Amino acid sequence: MSFEVEVYAVVRRIPPGQVVTYGQVAVLVGRERAARAVGGAMRHCPDGVPWHRVVNAQGGISRRRQGSGMLTQRIRLEQEGVRLRRGRVWLARYQWEPTMAGPRRTSRPASGARSRPAARIAAIVGGSKRLADSKRSPHPAPGVTPKRSSHPASSGSSKRSVGSPKPSLHPARMRGRL
Repeated sequence: MSFEVEVYAVVRRIPPGQVVTYGQVAVLVGRERAARAVGGAMRHCPDGVPWHRVVNAQGGISRRRQGSGMLTQRIRLEQEGVRLRRGRVWLARYQWEPTMAGPRRTSRPASGARSRPAARIAAIVGGSKRLADSKRSPHPAPGVTPKRSSHPASSGSSKRSVGSPKPSLHPARMRGRL
């Protein structure tokens, strides 16, 4: 079966009132990095394929050469009950998550065991939490005097007033702050 035919088969399965992204269609077809190719296939969509249920990764209606196609897509989605706000679909509510009826793994790792990527992510997240916990509290412990900055630009008060602009984080301006 050709790529385009597989794309159309996936799009036909999308129920009314729900949407998918181009990237999600690519993953369902088995070519996870082919979102642009899905867009190309959808450009030549045959009759009977609900092309209007496919949106971009932000939930927006992708630009087309003819603006009338964008308007048609919006009207069709709204007729199916999909609400758009500022030209975007709320993916958390309307995104279709198909159930994959494929073979399931029967063996699972022990309850305390983690896969290697999950362990790495936990270490990174845990490491960033430890880093955040190790930062100095804005309120020093009783009996401890806070360390003053020796930078000439610091005026003694570390708090910004409500209307003052946020300090620049540009690398050239950060030299004295580190």
